[in-house]
Amino acid sequence: MPEQPVTTASAATSTAHRPVRATVLTITVLAALVSLIALVAILVEYFAHVAVWPPLMAIGLWGLPVAFIGLVIMLLIAVRDRRKADRAIAGA
Repeated sequence: MPEQPVTTASAATSTAHRPVRATVLTITVLAALVSLIALVAILVEYFAHVAVWPPLMAIGLWGLPVAFIGLVIMLLIAVRDRRKADRAIAGA
């Protein structure tokens, strides 16, 4: 007898929030990558004894905190989806 496919709690509710998750994930990854590249560029400019471009400093200063906030948002979305799925399973 073939085994029945196992449905997970997150599979039932994750489809509704996929665009939100994808947007938050994209912004988070881009903010982190751009910030890390900016920080490397700042170090290169510093050791080359060149004046650091102020917008580059702002990107390096704010990029990683924005990425961290994005990770927290992703965590909250996952917790919310898991709770909804647990309620749906408990009610079934």
